[in-house]
Amino acid sequence: MVKKSREVKPREYTKRQLSHHKKQERRQKIILISGITIIVAVVLLVTGGWLFGEYLPFNKTVVTVYDTKIKQSMLIDTMVYFGQSNTGVDLSTQMDSIMNYMIQNELNRKAAAALGITISDEDIEKTTGENTNAAQRALAYSSLLTTKIKAEYFDKQVPSSGNQSLINAMLVESEDLIPQLRQELLSSGNFSALAEQYAVNRVSKDNKGIFDWHPASVLTSEIGTAIPVDWAFSENTSVGDISSGLSDNASSKQLGYWLIRVNQAPVINEEEGDTSANISAVLVSSKAEALRVKAMLEAADDIASIADTYSQYSPSQQGHGELGMVSISENISAPFNGYAFNTESVVGAWSDPIQDTQFWTKGGAWFVQLVDRSNDRTYSQDDKDTLISKAYTDWTTALWTEATDKVIYNFNEAERAFALKKATEKISG
Repeated sequence: MVKKSREVKPREYTKRQLSHHKKQERRQKIILISGITIIVAVVLLVTGGWLFGEYLPFNKTVVTVYDTKIKQSMLIDTMVYFGQSNTGVDLSTQMDSIMNYMIQNELNRKAAAALGITISDEDIEKTTGENTNAAQRALAYSSLLTTKIKAEYFDKQVPSSGNQSLINAMLVESEDLIPQLRQELLSSGNFSALAEQYAVNRVSKDNKGIFDWHPASVLTSEIGTAIPVDWAFSENTSVGDISSGLSDNASSKQLGYWLIRVNQAPVINEEEGDTSANISAVLVSSKAEALRVKAMLEAADDIASIADTYSQYSPSQQGHGELGMVSISENISAPFNGYAFNTESVVGAWSDPIQDTQFWTKGGAWFVQLVDRSNDRTYSQDDKDTLISKAYTDWTTALWTEATDKVIYNFNEAERAFALKKATEKISG
C-alpha cells in the first residue's frame, strides 16, 4: 500500500520576522537604485560634456533653405575644404561667403530637380572617390550639377545665332583728339596703327583696336563698357560709319597730367639726406583738359574750387589743391618729382601739363568704326559658351530673389566662433 506523500507547508513568519524581511528587501532596493543612480551620474558626467560641447553644436541648424536644414557640421567641413584649397585665406572674413555659396548650391539643386536634372551617387563617387565626407560630396554635386544644367538646359535655351557686329574701337584720352583721328583714318584706313599710338585702354592696345564678330553682350564684357557697343548696334549706325567722340567719364586709364606749382624753392636737409618743397598740384585726365585747367588757375587763382572739381589725385582733392610740404623721399612719381624738386622750376608759376603713366584717372572718349553687321550670324563656340554662362548666372541670381523669405538664418556669434574654431583646428591638423 502506497503511502501518501507528506504535504510540505510553506514556512510561516511571525509578525516580527515578516517585518524584518520587508526591511531587508527595502534596503536592497535602495542599494540597487543608488548604485544605478551613481552609474548614470558617472555616465552623464563623462558624456555630458561631449553632448553639449560637441554633439549638439555640430548638429545645430545654422540656416534653413526652404525645407532643407544646413547643419553646423556641414558648414565646418565646407570651411575646412575651402581653407585647405586656399592656403593662407582668413576664414573669419570668408564665413558668410562660404555660407552663401552653400545656400546657392541648395537653391540650384532644388530648382534643377524641378527641371528633371539631378546627379547620381555613382557620378559623385567617380569625382570624389569613396572616402569623402558629406561636404565634399555636396561640393562635387554642385560642380557636376552646374555643368549638367548648362549642357542639358541652357544650351537649348540660348540660340546658336543672332545679331552681331564687327567693329574697331579704342578709348583715347579726350574728345579733342577725335577730329584728328577721323582725318587720319580716312586718309590711311589703318585703324590698327592709330590704336597702337593713341589707345589708352588695355584691350584695344592688346588687339590693336580690332574686335572680331560678337553679339552686344559679349562685346560689352570684353571692352568693359557699353558706350561703343550701343553706338555700333544702334539702328542709326550704318556699316562703314565712324563715330564722333563718344564721351566716357567712368572708364579708367593709366594716364594723367600734372599741373604743379612750386610755392617755395626746394630745401635740402643734409642731415636726413632729403629734399622738400611746398607744392600745389592738380592731376587731370587729359592734356587738353590740363591746358584748360591751367588757364583757369592762372586767370582766377582759385585753386580750391578748381582742384575740388578736376583733380583726380586724392591728397590734392583732400587738400583742395594744396599738398603743403612734400618730401622727395615720398616718391610720388618720377614725373612729379622731376618737376617739383627741380631747382630750375619757376617758383610761384603753374607748370605746363606733365604726363604721368603711373597714376590712373577716369575719363576719355571712344573712337569707333562699324566694319560690318549681321542680324543672324552663327555664334562662335566661345561666344555661345559665354552666353550660356550669362544665362546661368542670371538664373541663379533670380533663385536668390525668389527665395528671399525662404532662407532662414539661425546663427549667432557664439556659433560663428565655434565653427571658426573647429574648422581652424581641423585645418591645422
